[in-house]
Amino acid sequence: MVVPTTRGVVEAPVAPSAGPRLVVWLAVVFVAAVAMTIINTSPSGGVYEPHPTDAPTAGFGGNQSQSGYWMIGRDGSVTAFGASSHFGDVVTALGNAAPSPVVAMTATPSGLGYLIMAEDGELYFFGDAPDAGSIKGQLGAGEIAAAVSVTPSGNGYWVFTDRGKAVAFGDAKHFGDVSHLTLAGPIVSSVATPSGKGYYMLGSDGGVFAFGDAAFSGSIPQVLPGVTLNCAIVGLVPTPSGNGYWLVACDGGVFAFGDAGFVGSLPGVLGGATLVAEINGMVAYGNGYLMVAFDGG
Repeated sequence: MVVPTTRGVVEAPVAPSAGPRLVVWLAVVFVAAVAMTIINTSPSGGVYEPHPTDAPTAGFGGNQSQSGYWMIGRDGSVTAFGASSHFGDVVTALGNAAPSPVVAMTATPSGLGYLIMAEDGELYFFGDAPDAGSIKGQLGAGEIAAAVSVTPSGNGYWVFTDRGKAVAFGDAKHFGDVSHLTLAGPIVSSVATPSGKGYYMLGSDGGVFAFGDAAFSGSIPQVLPGVTLNCAIVGLVPTPSGNGYWLVACDGGVFAFGDAGFVGSLPGVLGGATLVAEINGMVAYGNGYLMVAFDGG
């Protein structure tokens, strides 16, 4: 059963009905970020890295033992926590903030490097991250880069844009995208599967697009048809099995699909209290999940 709260988020797991391989839903709102997000440092074992689209940070990640993570700022600065190692950042490399706001970050399969991406499509490579090109200069008017995912081999990656375009580099394969559709709102996050043979795209209304071997387990428009959320969806985090995923809203509300286990949400914990800064990312971590807000909380 889906129970929307007064803040427009789900406080119970969703039991979705079967859906088509690719379901087209139109996004409603694009959430602009102004602070920080996190990227899970656990690169292997079916752990996905989330890719917030327009946070002042790049991502949230954890190391292979899931005993640490990185936070990245909109200026391209990276902070390592726990067992995660710092491999460099944009601010240090350039001597100043990234010319274009940083919007995404993803760890390499080894956990010994990461890619950082700005909204103009420029990519920055640290540690063992591969440099196979970028989409800078190839975006349409008003189009921005939204997410980046590395292939399992570490020899390629995909870049996704807010208009639903997927561009493959290195050994990454193109499995389709939604750039041919007229969307009511932008794609806000995209995540590749552990096999490298598929990926998800997420609309800010909670619409889910599954390509390749990415398993469709439901979407918010499917289970809440006609309902407008009070807080936009900002991230999709698949489960390690690939048979489910969590969607997280900017107020920390969680929607669980497939075999994703619901273990709590911020509205449920805070009892209606207003966050100092909105949530802009989430990752699977240990037996649950971690969220990060624009202010680095």
